[in-house]
Amino acid sequence: MKDPYIIPRRLDDPELIGFWTIDEFAGMIIPFTWGILSQH
Repeated sequence: MKDPYIIPRRLDDPELIGFWTIDEFAGMIIPFTWGILSQH
């Protein structure tokens, strides 16, 4: 009898944007965007 449930192999992996997690990406892109918009 087969198990009816499928367990993902990467259960605890965070969502990634490129090489970064979402919070790391936001922590880098927000100051970068702020600097561009304030023309520094």
